[in-house]
Amino acid sequence: MSSTPLQDPIRAVSSLFSSEPRVDHLARLVGLRWVAIAGQFSAVIAAERLVGLDLPMTPLLLIIALLAAFNLFSQAFGDILRRMAGSDERLMLAELLVDMLALTLLLYWSGGADNPFTSLILLQLSIGAAVLPAAYVGALLLVSVAAFAGLHRFKVPLQWPPETMRHELELVGLALSFLLTAGLIALFVTRMTASLRERDRLLALQRENTLRDQQIVALGTLATGALHELGTPLSTIKVLVGELLDTTRDASILDDLRLIANQVDACKGTLSKLAAQTGAARGERLRAQRLSSWLDDAVARWRALQPRTEVRWHADAALAGVEVAVDETLGQALLNLLNNAAQFSPARVDARARLVGDALEVEIRDYGPGMPQAIAALAGRAPRSTRDGGLGLGLFLAHATIERFGGSIALDNHADGGLLTRMVVPLSRWRV
Repeated sequence: MSSTPLQDPIRAVSSLFSSEPRVDHLARLVGLRWVAIAGQFSAVIAAERLVGLDLPMTPLLLIIALLAAFNLFSQAFGDILRRMAGSDERLMLAELLVDMLALTLLLYWSGGADNPFTSLILLQLSIGAAVLPAAYVGALLLVSVAAFAGLHRFKVPLQWPPETMRHELELVGLALSFLLTAGLIALFVTRMTASLRERDRLLALQRENTLRDQQIVALGTLATGALHELGTPLSTIKVLVGELLDTTRDASILDDLRLIANQVDACKGTLSKLAAQTGAARGERLRAQRLSSWLDDAVARWRALQPRTEVRWHADAALAGVEVAVDETLGQALLNLLNNAAQFSPARVDARARLVGDALEVEIRDYGPGMPQAIAALAGRAPRSTRDGGLGLGLFLAHATIERFGGSIALDNHADGGLLTRMVVPLSRWRV
């Protein structure tokens, strides 16, 4: 059975008038066909009972019933029909040909080309032109021309009552036909155009994500090389600092040397952790931990790397009741955002974490100059910096990591000055 919006007639009809552009073409066609079936049935009944036309009701109602049965079949077995047709385009062509055949037969039994609703043949042609390749549109054009020509030659004439104002009724029918055809074409083409625009937007987004992934792979390759190259100079610095600590007696210099030694140890620890994780499968990098503890550990690690920056950290108590399968890349993303804030505000950074629905929200505020809104909207979308001398990689990689978990990062200027960075990550992907 189909899992598309073809599950029932009401939903199919509602999809036609929905502003959601992601409903597939077949769903819209099925919804439009239900409207057409209702209109055809109403027109036949009204022409016979209100206008007094002597119509062959049996074949007309039989055609409408068969079209309704075909529409139900398309609803129930949409996916099967797609597989049988081999492509959506072939299926749409077949569906439109069935509609054109049904309409031609209805017109044949109700006056042929003299019927004012003959122009409805253009509806199927317009739909095909919006969604089908040129060759299929050409086929529909030939069929519609043949149908229109055939209705001039072959038809069951309308039997008008003697007292009927035929000319006036034909004018009313032509007006209704024009309004109906124009309205349905405008409605369907508008919805179809929205679908095409949404498809183009998604393709552009996919191209952007692909480019970003390629940049991340390139950065990962460079980082792997730097990982091995940094080990030697850090070891040399550690040895030299150790010798200076043994020989220096100046207290002020000793404090600076101890700070350097601690920073070197932190760097070597980070490199060792990266080396241990290089090439590890995602599942091997995960570990269960309380969300509050993970956040506290990440902030403590950042404090060790940025001892000169005061960080005012607060985590809501509700975070202690949530256990997550922690991925180290998320921790690195949080550190990157804190580092970015410290670059603009080296004296002080405020940060807090809380639960918002089923998502973790972390807000980081710096006390720097802020950022123009146009730049803030694009920051992190490419490895460029918003400050002089920076590489801009931290924010870029943080964006990529958070979006991989279905989250988002937003930058906005704080009302009291500085920049506010908001990180939101759904817990559904990493809750234990």
